[in-house]
Amino acid sequence: MPTRFLSAVVAVALAAVPLLAADPPKPAITVQAQPLGKLLGDVKLMAKFATGEDDAAKSIDDGLKEALGEKGFTGLDLTRHFLGYVVPNEAVEKTSGVVLLPITEEAAFKAFVERLTQKGPEIKLTAVDGKKGLFKLDSEKNPAPIPVHVRYAEGYAYVAINVPADDFTAESLVKPKDLLVPNDTALLSYRTYMDRYPAAMKKAAFDQLDKFAEQIGEVGPEAGKKAVKLLVGMVKRITEQSLTEGESTGYRVVFDAASGEVAFEGWLKGKPGTPLAKDIAARKPGANQFAALLTKDAAIGGTLQLPLFAPELRDLMLLGLEEGEKGLLATQPDAPELVKELFSEPFKGLARTVKTGQFDIGAAVVGPDKDGHFNFAAGMSYEDTSKLEKLLREFLKLMPESQRKHIKLDVAKVGEVNVHEVRQEILPPRGEGKEFPPGSLYVALAPKAIYVAFGTTGLDTIKTLLQAKPAPARAFDFVVNPKRTMKLVETFVKDKNEVEAFKKAFGTDDEALSAFHVEMLGGEELKVRVGMSLRVIPRIAVLGRTANGTFKSVEPVKE
Repeated sequence: MPTRFLSAVVAVALAAVPLLAADPPKPAITVQAQPLGKLLGDVKLMAKFATGEDDAAKSIDDGLKEALGEKGFTGLDLTRHFLGYVVPNEAVEKTSGVVLLPITEEAAFKAFVERLTQKGPEIKLTAVDGKKGLFKLDSEKNPAPIPVHVRYAEGYAYVAINVPADDFTAESLVKPKDLLVPNDTALLSYRTYMDRYPAAMKKAAFDQLDKFAEQIGEVGPEAGKKAVKLLVGMVKRITEQSLTEGESTGYRVVFDAASGEVAFEGWLKGKPGTPLAKDIAARKPGANQFAALLTKDAAIGGTLQLPLFAPELRDLMLLGLEEGEKGLLATQPDAPELVKELFSEPFKGLARTVKTGQFDIGAAVVGPDKDGHFNFAAGMSYEDTSKLEKLLREFLKLMPESQRKHIKLDVAKVGEVNVHEVRQEILPPRGEGKEFPPGSLYVALAPKAIYVAFGTTGLDTIKTLLQAKPAPARAFDFVVNPKRTMKLVETFVKDKNEVEAFKKAFGTDDEALSAFHVEMLGGEELKVRVGMSLRVIPRIAVLGRTANGTFKSVEPVKE
């Protein structure tokens, strides 16, 4: 099919959906979108959040007017949902799909189609001879190789792709009430019902996975083959359990008009009483050992919990650590035994941590303080630091006195954990000014974590973190406070015009915003959510264009 015709058909359908077989008992896949009036309102609001410009909505209206003319979406009902449905066919070439477009009246919808395609290939709705109520949607100059038909029912235009005219009867249409999920507030939802998939299609999916693993496992180093085997095995295991114990799965695009956050959600619901449903219901909210780093004073910061819920992922990380240790030691064959142990122990310690199934990381830039300085702190899970600390103490004895005198052990103690100080004199050269605060680097090796902090409040921060307990947190969360980050920018960027460009794009709200996050939630369904703040991420792109992609006035680090 010519590309232009395909584009026009997709535009008429307003969504690219999978395809469906005629006269289905129940569709295996359903699609739902909010009414066009709400969609347009949310898109305009998203544009305003993303750009910070009050006239963002006008730009969208102007673009629609140019594309559709003065009558715009006249012919479509802006108050009812868009719908679609799918029943897969074992013969892929016979698979077909239907999209339901809410309309005001048939003549107005026909005029809308003409306006929509006026700048592309001319597409017309013409009655099919001998088929009452059936219309063909096609272009005389660029005819489609597959049939596209339209029927009207229940206040909708049913647009069917690849459904033969004889099969697309009034009786074959799935009613809107059987597709609509009224309490679904997502902008767009896509649902798959496991039991409605043909068994042959499920088998074909497993066969493809096996074939892929066999082909890719024949090339590359041995470690790479093991990694592929682990990943494919995990995908196959999860897919098989989902298809056999899952009731439904799908995706959603959601938008929070209050916060300006847009998110993509993937979800899975188990059949009642199955092990899958019980595992999903039992999943607890995430927690992070270093959540205390993200205080109200943090300019930027983040927490991460590595995805170790699957045994295959743990084995994959252990494989990577094992290969990393071998590779590093191979580069130092003549190193003293103490040095080899010092190289080896971090890999072994991280491997111990992976085996526990809990691996947290956190970091934050905090400030400015009363003197305008920013401080840094970070933490990482590490199972049993005793050997690492012992090796570091032994290595310290071998250092020249000129360097060793700047490292002070046991400057403080919290419980049974010692805090050590690395004074600024031994740290790498840095720039001058308040962006590099006075103070030292502090390190603490706790039984199950390593902490570091730098700056004027470093020692107090280490003490606080050592006493903090794990707190609720997302799997990954990158947090930004625009006002405090703005102060950080002012510290480094000397050109006032560039500072103003950043301020205009980024804003100066004094609140912690989750710029980007990933979380996994249990309950009635397992939900993996990837969210982004339109008040942060898109504005960074705007800022990049405003400042030509770089801050030229950032002073270079002095060596």
